[in-house]
Amino acid sequence: DLLSEQELRSSLQDAEERADAAFGRMVSLGASVRLEAEREALAKDEYRVLSRLVNLYRQMLHVEDFS
Repeated sequence: DLLSEQELRSSLQDAEERADAAFGRMVSLGASVRLEAEREALAKDEYRVLSRLVNLYRQMLHVEDFS
């Protein structure tokens, strides 16, 4: 049994809508991954800056101990 043209068009439209939805989910997931990577990079930068600050404070305290 061959599908009628109407059934084919309906199936095609359904497949296109599902493909569009899947593409939308893929883009959304990609954006989430990028955001998470940016958050991780910011957290690493924050850690580096705070670690340097802690080391500077320790050096300053150490210098004051010998003053």
